[in-house]
Amino acid sequence: MRTINLTILITLLTSCAKLSYITTQSFEQIRLVTAGENIQSVIESLPESNPNKQKLIQIKKYKKFFSHFFNEELGGVYEKVIFLDRPSVSYLVVSSPWTEIKAIEECFLFVGCFPYLGFFSEEKASKYREKMIKKGNSSHVRPVNAYSTLGHLNDRVLSSFFNYSEKGLANLIFHELVHSVLFFKDGVNLNENLASFLADELVSIYFSESEDLQKVANKRKQVNREIGLLITKHISEINKNLGVLPKYDKEKKMKDLIIQKFGPSFRVELLEVCQREKVGEDYCLRYKKEWTPSKLAAFGTYGNLQKDIESYYHANFDDITEFYKFLKNKYREGIEATEMIKIIKNKR
Repeated sequence: MRTINLTILITLLTSCAKLSYITTQSFEQIRLVTAGENIQSVIESLPESNPNKQKLIQIKKYKKFFSHFFNEELGGVYEKVIFLDRPSVSYLVVSSPWTEIKAIEECFLFVGCFPYLGFFSEEKASKYREKMIKKGNSSHVRPVNAYSTLGHLNDRVLSSFFNYSEKGLANLIFHELVHSVLFFKDGVNLNENLASFLADELVSIYFSESEDLQKVANKRKQVNREIGLLITKHISEINKNLGVLPKYDKEKKMKDLIIQKFGPSFRVELLEVCQREKVGEDYCLRYKKEWTPSKLAAFGTYGNLQKDIESYYHANFDDITEFYKFLKNKYREGIEATEMIKIIKNKR
């Protein structure tokens, strides 16, 4: 009932353009936090040959591990499962103007602003993408297999979770559980990066990887960080170049700069990173793609703070539980994301 009342209130106080969006989204949102079958009952009903049986068993174990490790009471989160009628739970539309690589934010009363707009229907997401393109923006659709209500409600296990391998599933569950207990206000960028960092650390601890496997994992993390910094640097250079131009020249120049920064020379830079870190070339070349302003803006949202977070962690804490307690205390103090980023970057 609380969910329905909140939806009605937001609807009454929202512009007409967003009224239709919220109303349409609300019905599926409500279903995703009220429906579902008890996981234990589903486990008992599935035959041993069903691969989803083991995944549900593992999800229960991952939740228990997270709860004990961080001493968090998770209540009814991930106690029920919903089998979706689609491969992904939702579809995010990320857009950016052609005049600057920067995600266009979508803002809602009470819940803040987000660098994307999410849909439960792939068709509606595609239509919104086309609408943004017609407005002269760069835009793309990104499928999402999980989401969090940020601890406000008891999130369900979704059949889209089953798309992941064993370690991928563990990472997903840990990532989303972080969101359910720790989410700094007005900072999707910070929260996504923190959840990714904590989830990576928990996966390594949970699976107690051998020294050789840890070395491989650490090398790949280093590769991701180096390439992330490289892409962020190129984004900054593109925006700087565009800043001095009149608006009508920026779109053409943007296309030229993306080709220049992310063309053949970028492939060479990627290979240099893999050769330096002694990692297979294919691992680096997965970053060689058809980049657009919206894809670059999305990359900036989900990966540009990893180096800062890791450096801050190693410089100030002995273990991950100590770091988590620090973050949780800052969260309880009501510190917002912008201030937390300054702390992590040692700027205050």
